[in-house]
Amino acid sequence: MIKLEGDYGTTHRGIYDVLYPHGPDVEDAADAIAAMCPPDGRVLELGIGHGRLAIPLAERGVRVHGLDASPAMLAWLRERDPDGRITTELGDFTTTVAGEGFAVVAIVMNTLFAVSSADGQIECLRRMAEQVDEGGVVLVEAFDPTPYHGQVGATNDLVHLPDGILVNTTQIDPARQLMLVIRTLMDDNGMAKARELVRYTWPSELDLMARMAGLELVSRSAGWSGEPFTVGCPRHVTTYRRVR
Repeated sequence: MIKLEGDYGTTHRGIYDVLYPHGPDVEDAADAIAAMCPPDGRVLELGIGHGRLAIPLAERGVRVHGLDASPAMLAWLRERDPDGRITTELGDFTTTVAGEGFAVVAIVMNTLFAVSSADGQIECLRRMAEQVDEGGVVLVEAFDPTPYHGQVGATNDLVHLPDGILVNTTQIDPARQLMLVIRTLMDDNGMAKARELVRYTWPSELDLMARMAGLELVSRSAGWSGEPFTVGCPRHVTTYRRVR
């Protein structure tokens, strides 16, 4: 049985920026979300982490409120946001409500899949629907599980980095749509290891869960620049709105 232990905010500190580097895609995401906000609008980001997206949003003048279950991650964000432009709150985003009237409620970088049950994912979407403004949007960024679902046994993916090597070991439980990824980074500073357990969903399944949570589909693209989502696209950015 797949098990996961540890606080990702602590275990990922030495590896997070390697796994999720800041690059053009982050800037594209910040531009897209900022464009969705009216001048006085606010953004709620679930699983805000160390501010990978929130800090670029704040730099664009967007008011950001973030929820995260990891004290270590929020402490790291405060280090990176010394002026306190971003409001943060410690809590489980499947149950914690930060308020109402957000122009955009977003969960990006596959963070919805970090909720390891279908019921929990529906509750997360329901909290998002409760907090978005009537004229606002709910955003979900997630990977397409098609390449992984039929995997048998564990696989190892070796990534050569400028200063080291990253080994991703992946194990799939297709009956429960669970994926365990063990990431091992080896560089001049030694070895760092992090575990991630995710429950992936199919885009059509996500739409059904969203409807159960009081949301309706607006659009789905392959990225933050509005590229068409077609067969073979590795991820999607999906927009929902609250059912009137």
